[in-house]
Amino acid sequence: MIMYGKQVGGAELQFIELANFLAERHSVRLLSLGGDGSIRGANLATNVELEVYTYRGKFSSVPALLRAWLANCRYPARAIVTTSFIGNVLGYLLGCYRSARTVSLQTVSKCMRRPRIDRFILKRFHTLVAGAEDIKTYLVAHLGNRDRIEVVHNWVDFSKRGHLPEPGEIKAKMNLQNKLVIGCIGRLHPQKGQIYLIEAFAQIASEFPGSILLLVGGGDERAALEQRVDQLGLREHVLFVGEVTGAGYNEMFAAIDIYVQPSLFEGLPRTLLDAMYYGKPVIASDINGNSEAVVSGKTGILVPSASVAELADAIKMLGHDVKYREELGRAALLSVRERFEMRKQLLRIENLMFEPSIHA
Repeated sequence: MIMYGKQVGGAELQFIELANFLAERHSVRLLSLGGDGSIRGANLATNVELEVYTYRGKFSSVPALLRAWLANCRYPARAIVTTSFIGNVLGYLLGCYRSARTVSLQTVSKCMRRPRIDRFILKRFHTLVAGAEDIKTYLVAHLGNRDRIEVVHNWVDFSKRGHLPEPGEIKAKMNLQNKLVIGCIGRLHPQKGQIYLIEAFAQIASEFPGSILLLVGGGDERAALEQRVDQLGLREHVLFVGEVTGAGYNEMFAAIDIYVQPSLFEGLPRTLLDAMYYGKPVIASDINGNSEAVVSGKTGILVPSASVAELADAIKMLGHDVKYREELGRAALLSVRERFEMRKQLLRIENLMFEPSIHA
């Protein structure tokens, strides 16, 4: 199994969960390229053999890839599973030398970093696993051969989520008592659309004077977002929390009254599924994976991507209607439990890894 492991994210956490699941019945070697930032604190199973290849910059990645290839080209693998561009490159190179079945997990649509190389490599994988229907549509349009592309929805490990802390206690701890908390959890990156949420919050802040916008996550976009918050005069109403894990992650959800996923493009975001599992009313941009998770008006609200005005209107509606928020939260919990349970999805991937190839 090969991943880009420098930074933690939803795709990386899912890949580690897949490694742990496969290690229950198979010998698993996990290659983490670029570093081990996504491994630390991720509870990787002790029987997963881990190799880390650290490098900085694209030029130093070449010798790192060569070392990884030399160390693994004779490994008796039955299957090679990859995620990320650099993982796919190494998986393809190893697959040329071994007769192993190659499988790539595609968790985000509309995001080929180097289209020509991506297309060349992915066309030569036995199976591509798309995390949402929209991702499959994108891959078919760019790669053809629909039969090689299987949809296995992104998932949530509900067994490890536990119960949320008491919201009142967490709000008191964060000095947010009696405040309407609108939250978003994710990397601070243009893809995630936090700038549109900030702009929408600026339009509704005066109508909800006690409201707080809680932005959870790290990333290079933080300075630019903080600058815009200052320009809008919202410094006292917007909290940048940084990256959180473990109990802190649950505490953030406990504090949130309305969860917003304003992404410009996605696969099927784990944080959105987590919010639904925790019974939070959700507002999400009407894009690929979001629209597969949310039935607008029933399990959440969908708004056009990058539409500040419609996002602000949706927040206003839920801000004023506590009963509707509760109804959406209950429906979201029931839906996500039924459709996105982890072991069901992982078993499907395992079957795809070892089934006889008819597309090679």
